[in-house]
Amino acid sequence: MSEWISVEDKLPESEKEVIFYHNKEYHIGYYIERIFGRNDRAWFSNYEGINYNIKFWMPLPKPPGVNNET
Repeated sequence: MSEWISVEDKLPESEKEVIFYHNKEYHIGYYIERIFGRNDRAWFSNYEGINYNIKFWMPLPKPPGVNNET
């Protein structure tokens, strides 16, 4: 499993699913760099829609049985 990454150090690839922490809960969702035609940054989760002020994220782990070579 990867370590948590600060959004100040690196942002995930836009629209790629990741894990992030918000409102005392872990979420699987994705980051999008541009929303509504502006440079607003937002995080979308499968449970709560749009989230802002995310501080940390990490890539999703590979599913069991998937070759871990890159």
